[in-house]
Amino acid sequence: MHNLQLRVEEQGKTLIANHFFVPYEERPEEYDADIDSARTLLATSIFQDHLGLLSLPNEISADLEPAVFEIVLRALRFYREELSRVNQNLFQNLVFETKNLSIEYARLLWIIKQLAVQVREEETRKAGKFLDNQPSQPFLLKFADNPIIAALENFPELEVSAARNNLNFEPSDGFFRHLYKENLKTDERYIAYAHLQEATLNDHLEFFRHLVKQLLYTYSPSVSYFEGNSITWEEDCEVLKNMAIRTLKSIAADTDATPTLVALTTDWEDDQLFMETLFFKTWELRESLNEELAAVSKNWDPGRLALSDELLLKMGMVELMHCASVPVKVTLNEFVDIAKLYSTPNSGTFINGLLDSLSTRLKDAGKIKKSGKGMMA
Repeated sequence: MHNLQLRVEEQGKTLIANHFFVPYEERPEEYDADIDSARTLLATSIFQDHLGLLSLPNEISADLEPAVFEIVLRALRFYREELSRVNQNLFQNLVFETKNLSIEYARLLWIIKQLAVQVREEETRKAGKFLDNQPSQPFLLKFADNPIIAALENFPELEVSAARNNLNFEPSDGFFRHLYKENLKTDERYIAYAHLQEATLNDHLEFFRHLVKQLLYTYSPSVSYFEGNSITWEEDCEVLKNMAIRTLKSIAADTDATPTLVALTTDWEDDQLFMETLFFKTWELRESLNEELAAVSKNWDPGRLALSDELLLKMGMVELMHCASVPVKVTLNEFVDIAKLYSTPNSGTFINGLLDSLSTRLKDAGKIKKSGKGMMA
């Protein structure tokens, strides 16, 4: 977002520069380039000092010649409107990526089902090559003939998702066959599993848990495919893994029950509203949030603070002030955990101390008002 903001700022400066630029062939004899250069420098300076505003203080606007005043307002209006458009696009991409997790989760289950098809097809091909027409030992087919695969193949919700999201589409020519022959078939865990004379339900479950991780982290065709579908793959793969394994566990717990897809959220509208609040309020209130940060950190300097820490602290303040149903302790704990995962090695401790101070300051100022679950200690 920071880079996008700088890009839009540069576009605003270019707008000002172009406004005062007169092509050489159109310049009259009395034209003074130094005057327009001075106007450009003045307008650019005022523009930078008042980014995001649509009006200028009276003491500034009164002293400006009309040409400078008008282009500064035009550039500021462009800056605000363009950033608003950029923010809307970024948020829509965020929503799309989040919703796409449900599709990729269903696709992961679909790929497992397709691997079972590959096992059966290979067995059919092998049987046709034997002179005595004798197939392999039945236990070698356990990957394609077990309660978990049976449940995946009798999974109405998965079939609906497949039809709705085109999961039947093979990512590349021979994708499933290559995934089976070059990855699954050579997997040592698969070989050991396939050669078990007798397999318990737990044996099946443990192997399929292993398979989910291999498809997401190790098997190159599937990893490349999933990575290509998501710009936030490092975070997404953990979510997909947990959702898929949860499904496999539920199947193993009751093999006679009809499986259901795990919901990404129990209340998408509420969660999207929460996302909107954090995303847009953090941007809209950035100046006042800077002031709050400066007040609790005597040595705070935006230029010295890690950008990830600054963003987490601002989002934390927004959640404290504008998400009434989230308890203060939950906010503090969650942002400390996020800092440990995504920021610097010392960020967890830093965020914990500073956000705690900010919560006290905001509470004393009456800016934190919780209701419902948010009032829980």
